[in-house]
Amino acid sequence: MNPFPRLRWHVPGLWLLAALIAATGLAAAGAPPAPTEVIVPGTPPLTFLDVANHVRLLELVVGHRATRAQQDRFLEAVRQAGRAKDPRAREALVQARELVQSMAGMGDGERATVRRLLHEDFTATARTDEADPAARLFLELQDKSARILVGTGTSSMSEQAVDAFAEYLAGSGGKGKPAAWNAARTKQLIAGLTALWPRLPAPARAALAAFDQTWYLMRAAPVAHPAVARPAGPPDLGPADLEPLIRPEVWQQQASAAAALGQTAAGWPADPSNIVW
Repeated sequence: MNPFPRLRWHVPGLWLLAALIAATGLAAAGAPPAPTEVIVPGTPPLTFLDVANHVRLLELVVGHRATRAQQDRFLEAVRQAGRAKDPRAREALVQARELVQSMAGMGDGERATVRRLLHEDFTATARTDEADPAARLFLELQDKSARILVGTGTSSMSEQAVDAFAEYLAGSGGKGKPAAWNAARTKQLIAGLTALWPRLPAPARAALAAFDQTWYLMRAAPVAHPAVARPAGPPDLGPADLEPLIRPEVWQQQASAAAALGQTAAGWPADPSNIVW
């Protein structure tokens, strides 16, 4: 899936970038690769930072954050495409690298234009190339973010938010080994949240409704705010077990620490070299 075919014609100030682009044509969480680790060998070599920033572009387009499991699957799919010497994987990562480099100098208006154009192009092309790793992740983020599992209307949790909360409860992304998690536990989690939802205060419901973003900010902040501990996975997922684990005031501490590092819930980071995985 070529995500950048129309930028040359529609984004002011980006015609040179577009010309350069045209010329170049729930898993167990472990430590992510080093930013400089080569994921797709060749010329130019493409690194883990390139993969992470490609995920960031997809998140920006959809307006929701990927879970650690989704990131890991995307990374493995890119590795496999590299081993298969699929030229499309290289082309997409090279294009994403060029766009990421250019976005540092853009204003909010230009970034909004890029986001709109990429969303239109991804929407038009993703389902025609679902074997492409970027197309698969885009569609999964879009579909799961639209599928409501808990609550109704604006006071609700999407499948994407539920998956993120499940990762948080399992301890994924922390220093220890994540707790075992499966579809049955997710079903229990949905039932527990559904029973608990009507009596949760508004701040708790708001934090859970956007938990894909909450979880992203929490993963961005452990170095800056190590005192905020993550759970190790509750023995049960009933309402009484879940309620004390829903701590929006604690989550906000980590969100504030992430903001100090230049991270935002849904926008573009101040420093794309600061990887959130």
